[in-house]
Amino acid sequence: MSWTEKYKPEKLTDIKIDSSKLNELKQLVKEKKPVIIYGNTGTGKTCSVYALADELNSEIVEINATDLRDKENVNNIIGKSSEQQSLFKSNKI
Repeated sequence: MSWTEKYKPEKLTDIKIDSSKLNELKQLVKEKKPVIIYGNTGTGKTCSVYALADELNSEIVEINATDLRDKENVNNIIGKSSEQQSLFKSNKI
């Protein structure tokens, strides 16, 4: 197991950033509002979303701009995943 995997935050309270920003993110996700998260490498973007998904018992649907660069591919992945119900989780992020 890698060092980063071993010590990654498991809960939102483990993440050492402004709690008001985490609360705002949590509220937007609960309201099913679209959110774009950006920032420098290593600032906690991905681990924040994964910790939030775990707290809300939600499944992650992840796409990266470097993987898919056209509308058809993005719609193909997001469209299919949004139409399917999750087997083990209550929601999708």
